[in-house]
Amino acid sequence: MRDNISSEFVIEILKKAINIRKNTKDKKTKALLMSVIEYIRIKFISQTKLSQRAFINFYNNPDNERILGKLETWIDIALRDGDYICEELVEQINVAAKIISKETGEYKPDNEAWLSPTMMTIKEVQDKEKGGNPIIVPWDFSEIGRYALNHALKYAKVTKDRILLLHIIDENSDVKTASKKLQGIVNVILKKVDVEISYLIAVGNILRTITQTANKHNCRFVVMGSRAVEGVQRFTGSLAVKVISGTNNPFIIVQNNPVSKTIKTAVIPIEKDIESIQKLKQARILSSFFDVKYTLTIPEDVVNKQVARKMLTNLEYTEKYMKKHNLDYEVVYIGGTQEFTQAALTYIKDNKPDMMIIYTSGKSSIHDYVLGAKEQRLIINQSGTPVMCVNPSRNKCIDKEFKIKM
Repeated sequence: MRDNISSEFVIEILKKAINIRKNTKDKKTKALLMSVIEYIRIKFISQTKLSQRAFINFYNNPDNERILGKLETWIDIALRDGDYICEELVEQINVAAKIISKETGEYKPDNEAWLSPTMMTIKEVQDKEKGGNPIIVPWDFSEIGRYALNHALKYAKVTKDRILLLHIIDENSDVKTASKKLQGIVNVILKKVDVEISYLIAVGNILRTITQTANKHNCRFVVMGSRAVEGVQRFTGSLAVKVISGTNNPFIIVQNNPVSKTIKTAVIPIEKDIESIQKLKQARILSSFFDVKYTLTIPEDVVNKQVARKMLTNLEYTEKYMKKHNLDYEVVYIGGTQEFTQAALTYIKDNKPDMMIIYTSGKSSIHDYVLGAKEQRLIINQSGTPVMCVNPSRNKCIDKEFKIKM
């Protein structure tokens, strides 16, 4: 049962329960919802200072996305590590869901399960992990766009996903000409490669359109050239940060044509923020398609003791996760480095892995990106290593076996 309940769904229920409890005047409703909230806080998540602080901060600010992400990580740890789950958790969530349905009218009795408008169904989640969701390639007929397409073809041959070329134009562009050129490219690819490929022409802002299309189609990931990121950044200011962090889906940023036909090696930098372990799910999914050996890089000479402890805690959790899912890995301490970015860049420069997987917090300002924030340094690395950017998890899902009692 543990693997059939998502941390995102628990958070969704918890958030609605907190907001209703704060706004209702009914004492019975307040008491029932508080019992659910306290169950999750005391009996479900771990009793560490960090986890409890994350819970209290979320209770006080349930609409804050960064605070939400921190608590979501602790709930995910509880779901993965708890051996007892969790008929009691199901019962508690059913209590909250019944009240939520009464107060908001969001639950529809003829549905299999209670779903908010932003939730994915379990079928969508399963389809995404097994193959069938599109790989989106923003397409502008440039050389770097062709690099991205070649990487997408490399992945699609294995994952059996379809490729969607996304061409974004303004209102004054010639749609017929663009469509003719795109169809020509599709025809050429179909003759050479056994993949499903199509195109979409959209009118709008490039960044918002990429984000909206990725979320709407529930894509596996977006493959985009690094120079496209740089060019977009110069012209659109602070929205550049959102082109990657604004979606529910990973981005793979590439700088050159694929060097190999498969993915054999990948680097996962160990960071200090606990939210960064969300990238491990993508490593597991990647390994379901490719025989990957992961290198966990960690700086050896961290000066700040508190930061060093946090990194070691995340390393310990990452190793447990790797072992649990039978993922091949090694741990490499990088001498002469003090922070995770420096360690990762040093390793990929010397070893040329096929991919690097990083967590993008989405909190950097445009000034950080222009001046070279840590995420930007990794994405535009001088080694030319493709980088998968994993965003804070916001996909809401629920298992079809997990039904709300009415």
